[in-house]
Amino acid sequence: MLGQMMHRPLLISHLIERAAKYHGDTPIISRETDGSTTHLDWKPIHSNSKRLANTLVKS
Repeated sequence: MLGQMMHRPLLISHLIERAAKYHGDTPIISRETDGSTTHLDWKPIHSNSKRLANTLVKS
């Protein structure tokens, strides 16, 4: 179809993949409801999301 601005669908998996590729070492700090914090980068989030997707496909 002509006139489309994007060359691929806007999916969360594509956003995480791009973040891991270009901002893999950027820290993400999350605060839990109990006050504790979790520190991650985009690279492990990307690998964890791929593992989760593969597990869901298998089941």
